[in-house]
Amino acid sequence: MKKYLIGLLLLYGFSNCFAQKFYETKWTSGKTIYKAFIVNNGSFDAFVRVNYTLDNTEYIVEFGTEIQNVENDKISLTSFKGFNPKYIKGSGTYNPDNFVIVNKSKENPELANKLPYTYDVSPEDKTKIRNETQVTYWKELTWSDLNSTFLSQFFLPTERIYHNLLNREYDESFEARNLLFVMSKPNQSVSSDTYNFGPEIEKNWIKRKWNENLHITDVTYANGYWYLTMAKFNNQKFSQQSWKLSETYPDEWITDKMDNNYYITSLSYSGQNWFVVMTRVNNYTNQSVKQSETFPEDWINTKSKYGFYLTEVLYAEDKWWAVMTRIEDEITDQNFKRSTYFPKNWIREQWNDKFYITSAAYGNGEWVIVTSKGNSYSRQAWKLSTVFPLKWMEQKQKQGLIMSTLSNKNE
Repeated sequence: MKKYLIGLLLLYGFSNCFAQKFYETKWTSGKTIYKAFIVNNGSFDAFVRVNYTLDNTEYIVEFGTEIQNVENDKISLTSFKGFNPKYIKGSGTYNPDNFVIVNKSKENPELANKLPYTYDVSPEDKTKIRNETQVTYWKELTWSDLNSTFLSQFFLPTERIYHNLLNREYDESFEARNLLFVMSKPNQSVSSDTYNFGPEIEKNWIKRKWNENLHITDVTYANGYWYLTMAKFNNQKFSQQSWKLSETYPDEWITDKMDNNYYITSLSYSGQNWFVVMTRVNNYTNQSVKQSETFPEDWINTKSKYGFYLTEVLYAEDKWWAVMTRIEDEITDQNFKRSTYFPKNWIREQWNDKFYITSAAYGNGEWVIVTSKGNSYSRQAWKLSTVFPLKWMEQKQKQGLIMSTLSNKNE
């Protein structure tokens, strides 16, 4: 609980902010002093680094956050949940916990005037907040505060973000958020979609969704979690589907499936395991896979001349992996962009020309974004995040959008 006190402070300071800001805070728990550096990029997810020393050993931890609002007749509050912690320096267990800002409380009105705090919830009454702990201080920082002495508390000198912050070249879309979510407005061929995320692939959940005539449409891995989305196609575009989790690239399994008219429809890598999805797709007629230490741009351009389109791109095991597929009556044209930063303006230009994101990957210091025309989408939205953006997804689903592409920043 004490280790996620910083998250509450972050919410307290950022709930009405829309510009990128930097914050520092410190608190003490027992004999341990915790210091944190927070980057808020103008939204309700944030990038946090915490430094502390325990038993003469220094630790640095990173985590993302997710925000929820709770309101009933007794209390109005905003809770902040730490998400996906990982050690940058040292190792151990860093357990996320709940923390809160109280906007109003009929039973305890004084709570609304306090600084942010961590809390326990009474098992008898979920509106009862106990054991709050306040921070020692928090303050907003300027670029001039981000010198090497300060940054070395929270970053290793070998990290790209350390040098970018030091040189005032920080780009929130490139640095802090390592998950890309793309949601698209489909035509009538897709009637519903669903998603799942967790530290393990949930076989039974996939099987249940298959029985409901949904099929896996994309998978990615980041921050210790698998992220998976499935959809139901009214036109029976997908029929039979199979997937494999393997410590090595399952070349023989893929070849065997291809011999039985299956095609790769999703390709992901966790750093330890490959996850490959193969599907019988009614308008796929041929497919080729290429792996290369450098991005295989010439190969892609050559295959494009023969009617193939880039359907999967991934960076894994220090190589680029590209899947080219011959598709009937779906894609009429395609572009791709390589960039060291996330190409927001280029994507907007592509949308204006009716090209929509159909695949994306990050690796070896660059993004690769693939856009396609004539792929049954009429509108699209994307989000870079450190966590699964449930609130954003719910808003887009109400607008008729479904999850179409997942990607992460594999280094």
